Amino acid sequence: MHTGLLSAGTLLQQRYHVETLIAQGGMGAVYRAIDQRLGNTVALKHILPKLRQSLIVDDERSEFDVSKAFEREARFLANLHHPAIPSVSDYFVEEMGQFLVMQYIPGDDLGTLLERKASIFTSAEALPWVLDWADRLLDVLDYLHNQKHPIIHRDIKPRNLKLTSRGEIILLDFGLAKGKIAQDVHASTARSVRAYTQQYAPLEQIQGTGTDARSDIYSLAATLYHLVTGHSPPDALTRAAAKLSGQTDPLRSAHDFNAHIPPGVAVILHEAMAVGVAQRFASARAMRIALRGVRQSVPASSHPSFGSSGQPTMVSPPSDDLVDLAPDSPAVTLNDGVGLVRVPTAPQTDELIVCQEGQGHYRTITEAINNARPGARITIRAGIYHESLVLDRPVDLVSADRHAQVVIKGNNAGCLQMNTDYALVRGLTLEIAEEAADAVITHTQGRLVLEYCDIHAQGQTPVGLAIQGSLANPSLWHCQIHGARVAGVLIRDSARGTFEACNMVHNGHAGVDIQQHSHPIFHRCTIANQSTGYGVYIHHQGQGFFDECDITGNVRAGFFIVQGSDPLIHRCKIYAEKQGGIVIGEHGRGIIEQCVICGNAKVGVSIVQGGHPVIRHSTISQNGILGVLVRDQSSATIEHCNLKGNARGALYIEEGCHVYRNGNQE
Repeated sequence: MHTGLLSAGTLLQQRYHVETLIAQGGMGAVYRAIDQRLGNTVALKHILPKLRQSLIVDDERSEFDVSKAFEREARFLANLHHPAIPSVSDYFVEEMGQFLVMQYIPGDDLGTLLERKASIFTSAEALPWVLDWADRLLDVLDYLHNQKHPIIHRDIKPRNLKLTSRGEIILLDFGLAKGKIAQDVHASTARSVRAYTQQYAPLEQIQGTGTDARSDIYSLAATLYHLVTGHSPPDALTRAAAKLSGQTDPLRSAHDFNAHIPPGVAVILHEAMAVGVAQRFASARAMRIALRGVRQSVPASSHPSFGSSGQPTMVSPPSDDLVDLAPDSPAVTLNDGVGLVRVPTAPQTDELIVCQEGQGHYRTITEAINNARPGARITIRAGIYHESLVLDRPVDLVSADRHAQVVIKGNNAGCLQMNTDYALVRGLTLEIAEEAADAVITHTQGRLVLEYCDIHAQGQTPVGLAIQGSLANPSLWHCQIHGARVAGVLIRDSARGTFEACNMVHNGHAGVDIQQHSHPIFHRCTIANQSTGYGVYIHHQGQGFFDECDITGNVRAGFFIVQGSDPLIHRCKIYAEKQGGIVIGEHGRGIIEQCVICGNAKVGVSIVQGGHPVIRHSTISQNGILGVLVRDQSSATIEHCNLKGNARGALYIEEGCHVYRNGNQE
């Protein structure tokens, strides 16, 4: 049996004429060839019959069958369709080996470019390119991980990334991918494959304890880290050993290596590379949203292509939008509920203990913050702390355990003010004591991460969480915000924020108040039972993205959208409102899609005073008066909606108004 490489001029299948060897590795070789039937250039991936792979394999636990992995790769790719995945046109077996016929992408892979010049991607001009590639790669991971049978790539690294002539990134080499097809191939054995490239592999892959979507997130982050710093990251085993021995994590902040990298980007990379699976972003969507949130501080640039010299050539950027969320890109889960890594802004970090009984380093949280190094973890034992906290440096504030009740009772200055770029608060109850403050928490800058917190505005306190200004971008996970006299959450002055699985309940005028060009994201939240007003009040050109949220039981409407505001409401359920489901007026707009608006006391959707929304693929039924009401010189576009079963009719259009329903004017 022939076991060597193919020579130029070899003809396979009476069709593929081999021109030259492109690359050679432990698992085989890749050639450039001409498809003589169609006349185009293709890439031929070749597995030699007896060549073994060069990745690390634990032979005591499993035997890595290269030929089956290659066949599996062919089947994977043939059923995938994404611009960042190479297209596959053929697969065949001959005596000299197995062959996969793929889209040909000229040029070197990113690993080769890094070897040629480690600093090629570290300039200020290169950073926008890398962030664009990261966005595209996170999109393809989201696509893979959300297949009916999720696919985990398990070998993301610079050598498996190539650029098209337009500077678009392509993810290669699915030989280690894990999914339903892989399970079918290995149905005869319970042993698992353990193969990896060490500096890019997460700990769970190295140890063979099982990989999932978060494993790919680690590998992608490690790859991006290498690109933007010019340094490969320390491997996960080394980092885990350092932690076990009480030493500092040897993974330095990317910002330490490259001052062009904004601290927010460095934090996201560090978070995605957490040694513990539970501390990473739980999905590619989560990391993609986080990067989009911080990339506004990075100047735009054209995309590069690279010639044989490895020097960039500027070409036109792709046309897809990289800032605004599209309707089919819903908001996302931030992590799996355990937590996020702290900012790596100092080479040394501390763990400080706060205990009122004196069994820790400090008796008050304020003392601990004032004496903490940036990046320190402050663990707080159970108790009621009468303090107003000012976070002026990146720290973690965490309860000693999930069963320890840590209560921060603020005064007229509130419970917490955010005056730093990053901080984490986990498992605390924050409430105002007797004095009335403007808000329980005031957030005007940076990324404040709140997890499993209870934000309780008592008495006359107007707001639970106030997010103000374009520098503010918090993330909340499994928090409850309640008891505010005016609004549970107030978001204004171009602020942002991401809310995942949070409850805004039993507030006064609104559960959520969005205004002045602010654009937060709410995913799988419950906004219910506001005592005097609306679930969500969006005004003065506010925006927002609501996905899979429950809005119910509010005294007025679920959504009140006015004064030129323009949110996206996607896959939400708006039901059992005491008056109407959604009210859009005063030239308000918005997109309402795939929503259920049912069982409200009066009208499902009221469009008044020049409002003009788009409503599509939604069910608006079982409402007390009408499905949709259009009046006061308003208009609407209604596409493929179910408007049956409303008490007095599906749709009422006042004279002078216009409704375009399924392409026709009514």
